[in-house]
Order: sequence, then structure tokens, then C-alpha cells
Amino acid sequence: MLMFYFAGLMYSTGCKDDGPLGRQRLNENGAETDDDADFTFRPVEFKAEDMQVHGKIVMVTSGDCHSAVLTEKGSVSVWGTYRGKDAPNGLMVGGPNGQIIRKAITPQLLIDHRTCSIAKISIGTYHLVMLHNGGSIWTIGNVIPD
Repeated sequence: MLMFYFAGLMYSTGCKDDGPLGRQRLNENGAETDDDADFTFRPVEFKAEDMQVHGKIVMVTSGDCHSAVLTEKGSVSVWGTYRGKDAPNGLMVGGPNGQIIRKAITPQLLIDHRTCSIAKISIGTYHLVMLHNGGSIWTIGNVIPD
């Protein structure tokens, strides 16, 4: 579960299928743990310099194993993973060598408003849908057959 305050703060609780989204798993003393039973609301960390460049968060959405936010300038950040029929298959291509990011615990920039701008976002169980400011619809993720 994600909770967003319009003061710009976001909190996460629960464990999802592949661990909590937007934060590390911590025990009652604040030490990292493998225990999935962490149901305490903890802050999702966004880098201050990213917030200055991309603007305030105006939309939040969460799926089965991934979450996304949209900023006022039209940038999109994602975290978590996308699942295939049998296992996670990665979140996005990123990094200096274009490697697949299998899972991101903290938000990663997917769409930079300086390249293109997104107007709205929505998440399904295993996919993300984005409405481009020009009117086209973009999707990433999976459709998992029954």
C-alpha cells in the first residue's frame, strides 16, 4: 500500500510478492531484515535533486509488484518489478550499459519530461499505461494469460 500526502511525502507498507515497494525491509530496530512481515508505514525516499528537476508528485499508482509516480512536469518514476508467468522478468532497461534492472527497491526515472511529457498514468496488475501529452497511449509490462 502506498499513502501519499500532498505535502510531498509518501509512505509504503506491506510486502507485495517481491518485498516492499519504495523502501527496504526493516525490523523494529531499523536494521535490514528478510522478514516480509513489515507492516509499518515507512517513507519512500525520493532524491531532492530529482524533485527539483522533475517537479512535485501529482499522481501515484500501484500494481501487484510495482508502483509509479507522475510529476507535475510530466516525468514518470517506477519501482518494483514486472512479473512474467513464472517469475519476475525485470522492471526496465537502464544503467550505463543498458542492462535490465530486475528489481528496483527505490524509484527509478522511466520518462524524463525534458525528452517527452506524460499527462496521466494508471497501473494494472502487471503493466503501466501512460497517456502522452500529445494524446498517444504508451504501455509497458506484461499480459499474463490464464
